[in-house]
Amino acid sequence: MQTLSGMQRNRTYPAFVVGLLLFVGYVAYGSLSSIYLFLPPFFGILYFYFRTFLAQKALLPFLFVLLLLMAYETEKGVPLFSSLIYFGLLFYFVRPKITQLVSCKWCVRFLDVVLAYGGYWLFLVAISNIFWMPIPTLDCWILYYIIIEFLLLGAL
Repeated sequence: MQTLSGMQRNRTYPAFVVGLLLFVGYVAYGSLSSIYLFLPPFFGILYFYFRTFLAQKALLPFLFVLLLLMAYETEKGVPLFSSLIYFGLLFYFVRPKITQLVSCKWCVRFLDVVLAYGGYWLFLVAISNIFWMPIPTLDCWILYYIIIEFLLLGAL
């Protein structure tokens, strides 16, 4: 007869471990992308996961995405929680209108990436005008990042 004391449980939480490893990997990749400009910062992909986990109401992955957004904000030197506010406005007000107007899945994903980069820059310009901060610059690498991240989102 087998006793219960010989049985062991899996005490690790695989979702937490995978999320933690992805967080550490993204922070390392984020520091590399600030050094090497040809590496995109995956801001559009963060928006994709932000809206996916918010729609699914998955709390733990959503918290990891929030931590990644905070790491992005601190690395880029933008106001804290500005991407969270922008993504929330985009998810609740802009995204439903886009899905009503556009039925193509690829077009919606492309618009998501364009709005993640271009719209966030316009949002930062508005914030900087309101609070008399320096206006953030927009460089030509953004177009490269949009194309690369759209292709990566096509693979997801």
